[in-house]
Amino acid sequence: MIFQKLANLKLAGLKLAGASAVVIALSGGALAQTHGGEPGFGVLGFDGSAASLPARAGGALSLEGLGCFGFSTIEPSAAISVGAAGPLYIAAGSDIDLTLAMRGPDGEINCSDDDAGELNPGLALSDAAPGLYEIWIGTYGPGEGYPPVSLNVAADGFNTANPYLILANPALPAAQTLRLAGGFRNDPQTLGVTAGGPAQMSGLDMFCSGRASQAPAAALDYRGGALPLFISVSGEADTTIGVVTPGGEVLCNDDAVNADAGVMIEAPEAGQYTIFAGLFDRQNTDGVPATLSISEIGYGGVDRRLDVAGAPGFGTHTLVGGFMPDPASYAVEAGGAMSLSMAIGESAMGGWCPGNTTRAPTLRITYDGQGPLFISMESDTDTTLAVNGPDGAWTCDDDSLGSLNPSLSYDTPRAGVYDVFAGTFMDGETVPAMIYVSEIAPGADPSTRLMDVSLPALAATLALAPGFDGDAGRIAVTAGGPAEPTNTGETYCPGNYTNAPSVELDWAGGPLRFATQSDTADTTLAVNLPNGDWICDDDGGDGVLARLDLPGDAGVYDIWVGSYFGNEAQAAQLIIEEAP
Repeated sequence: MIFQKLANLKLAGLKLAGASAVVIALSGGALAQTHGGEPGFGVLGFDGSAASLPARAGGALSLEGLGCFGFSTIEPSAAISVGAAGPLYIAAGSDIDLTLAMRGPDGEINCSDDDAGELNPGLALSDAAPGLYEIWIGTYGPGEGYPPVSLNVAADGFNTANPYLILANPALPAAQTLRLAGGFRNDPQTLGVTAGGPAQMSGLDMFCSGRASQAPAAALDYRGGALPLFISVSGEADTTIGVVTPGGEVLCNDDAVNADAGVMIEAPEAGQYTIFAGLFDRQNTDGVPATLSISEIGYGGVDRRLDVAGAPGFGTHTLVGGFMPDPASYAVEAGGAMSLSMAIGESAMGGWCPGNTTRAPTLRITYDGQGPLFISMESDTDTTLAVNGPDGAWTCDDDSLGSLNPSLSYDTPRAGVYDVFAGTFMDGETVPAMIYVSEIAPGADPSTRLMDVSLPALAATLALAPGFDGDAGRIAVTAGGPAEPTNTGETYCPGNYTNAPSVELDWAGGPLRFATQSDTADTTLAVNLPNGDWICDDDGGDGVLARLDLPGDAGVYDIWVGSYFGNEAQAAQLIIEEAP
């Protein structure tokens, strides 16, 4: 599961990947492991020539008693007998994340994790003294069994060779073969397979996760058709899948439908598809029963597509540019049984479409105007939006309006049909919501989301001339607010702002600098110049603070101090000074 996988990631506070080996001096009584015990996999003699020793890593006892990461046995996994002084490089090669702990002849403890590259530990001594070096080979996490490893020593660098690595091999004959032609009956076609095994699916592609059998679980001889092809592996365990297409492309997935893996091929070519059924759990090398499903409808034969041609649940509405009232508002029900992420995939602008909705559109808007166009939704629950535009492109959002409400904007909207799908972020919810369509700004009251130069300044109204007292140019302000810089013309202005200016400055003329100061906020600046143009900045000052240096034409400057992240107001200071 996703959260289980996150739990397996290494916390930066506990481990620095690739950090130098740790050297610790401990007294023998402080060691949890046993000094002088019989090495479990023998003693490797080293006379300066490269050598290797087969062993196994892991164990039930934490290596923290030695001051090291990982889990190993009480007695040493192995020992290295160094015959003459000289450089010594010790590395362990495996297909999982290993650690090393070493006790030298003088009792000094050395630790390593990942120092030999990738997930391989390595210890380097520039001038190793003759004697016996006890080695504990650990797994980084507990309960990872006793994986086979190769303990490698050399005088000229780390050797991470791993003869025990098993990779998924699409050249091997598949366990079973299925022959289908496009438009096949009894959709989905299913096969019983074994998911998981000893082979790493990264052998297919570096982005493939999990373990599978070394040979394919199945081969599909497909005669081709006009419909997409859905290939999935489902079961009681967290599955992964790898598919090699007739053209040699490798497709991999984990968690297409909850914890079940699947790949969708939009335009499947004729030929043989080689299919590997994997498990995300890398410790399970025996495999578990699973079901391989092949469908032209959807994963597992379930149609998860949205029907943009379906009858909208809350009507079809026509809006012409300049429509009134603005916003047009529609009471709807948000949510449904269809997963937006599964239905739209990664084809949406921005990539991810969260939430669940109905198969048919919630609302259909036919729009004919110059824009801009804003489609937003408000509810007491966390809601999402997906819109299929006149060009067939999807756009999605969650939370851009603030307070868990979504909003989408089109700067130059095309005339035509906008199919609106109202979703809820959580599964199984159906909640009342309001959809707002506006040419001004998103939300129920667009006027509060505009930066209005006609409003009086919130913090100060000043008249200054060159030579002014510096204290007069330091004004406490509130950074951020509900307004979005949608009326700044072609000038891009990041951040959120108050409706009214923070400060209004009547300037006599001369080079001018505006800067922000805040201990907590990532601040932005938006300034309406005396000639009506806009100029904006983010991070032009120190760190995440904003700064603008201007020629300083005489006239009125309306100045907004914004917050880059969201619309939560935060304390800040505007500094006005003469530019150098």
